[in-house]
Amino acid sequence: MLNPTSGDRPHPITQHAREHTRRREPSGRARWPGAGSGNNQWCLGTGNSLFPDTVGCSQSRAARAQVWCSVTIGGMIRSGRGSEMTVVYGPLIGGEGSPIGKTYLSVSVQDDGVERAVVPGTRIRVQIRKDGVLIARAGCNSLSGGIMLDDGVLRFDSSEIIEDGVLRFASGPIQTQMNCGPEFSTQDDWFFGFLVHEPEWTVDGDTFTLTNGRTTFVLLDIRLAEPDPPLDGTLWTVEAILRDTGHFGYYGSAVPATLVLNGTLASGSTGSSAYAATVARADDTLTFTHLSITPTNPSGRAAAMEQDFLEALRVPLTYTMKSNRLRLRAATGTGGVNLVADRPDGYPPRRLWTQQS
Repeated sequence: MLNPTSGDRPHPITQHAREHTRRREPSGRARWPGAGSGNNQWCLGTGNSLFPDTVGCSQSRAARAQVWCSVTIGGMIRSGRGSEMTVVYGPLIGGEGSPIGKTYLSVSVQDDGVERAVVPGTRIRVQIRKDGVLIARAGCNSLSGGIMLDDGVLRFDSSEIIEDGVLRFASGPIQTQMNCGPEFSTQDDWFFGFLVHEPEWTVDGDTFTLTNGRTTFVLLDIRLAEPDPPLDGTLWTVEAILRDTGHFGYYGSAVPATLVLNGTLASGSTGSSAYAATVARADDTLTFTHLSITPTNPSGRAAAMEQDFLEALRVPLTYTMKSNRLRLRAATGTGGVNLVADRPDGYPPRRLWTQQS
C-alpha cells in the first residue's frame, strides 16, 4: 500500500519531499483547494505497488466541481479534467554509459571504506525503466518514482504545478509499507533515505555505482549478477496461479506447490500431494499429459491450491524466464502459473514470497 495518510507523523521519505517541495502536504498528498474548506480535495496515487498508474481525486463532500490535473514526470506533462487522470512517464534516453532501461543488484556496500553487511538473504535492487521511473528494493518494500539523472546526480522528480499561487499538483517518490520485520524495515529506511538525498552516479561497463558522502553502493547488471537458472533440474516454487477468470490466486500460509522438469518428465508437489507427468515440448510451449497424483485429501487453502494448480497444467503453456522467475501462460492469457527459484544467495526468503507477489 502507499504511504500512511495520517498527517501527524509523516514518513521520512515524505518529510524529505516536503523539505524540497514548496507547500507539500503531509504524507505525500497534494492538496487541491476548492471553493471552501468543505470542498478541499486530496489527490492520492492509485495503481500497482511499484508506481501509481493513475491519480485519483475524491471530494470530501458532495460537491462536483471540475478539477484540472497536471503533472510533470520523466520530462513530460500529462493533464486531464474530472475525477481521474492517467499519468504517463518518460521517456528517458539510454545508451552507452547510461543506466536507463537496466536493472542492477548490489555486489558491494561500503560505509567509510568499510564493507557493510546487508540483511542475510537480501540484495539491494535498482531498476531504472526506459520511461524514467526508478524502482528500488532493499529486501522488503519498494521505493518508486520519476527521476532525473542530470549532471551525474540522481534526483527524484518532485514536480509541482502552481496556478494563481495555488499548488495544483505535487509528486514525489512513493514507498510501499509492508511489515517484514525490524531488520528489513531498518534496511529499507537506510537505503531509501540514501536514494532521496540525491546520490552521485556513474556507469562503468556493467557496473552502476551510487555515492553519497561516505556511503557507496556498487551494483552489477542483473544479467551478470543473476543469470537465468536452467529450466530443467531447477526446483520451481509456485508464487501465484492465474485462474481462467483472469484473477491471480494466492494461498497464504499453505505450503507452496512445486515443479521440476527433466526432459520429458515433470514432477513435484501440489503443496499437499506428490504428482508426476509427461511433458512434451514445442519451441517455448510445454504440454503436460499423463498426470498422476498421490492424493492426500487436503482441505481449505491447500485444497484450493491443489485444484487450481492441477487445472492450470491441463492445457498447453507457453513459458518465459527472467532471472529466477518462470512464467507459464495458456494461449488464452487467462490461465497459468508464476513460479520462482531460490537464488544462490537464498533470496527471497520464503516468508516474503506471499508479500512480494
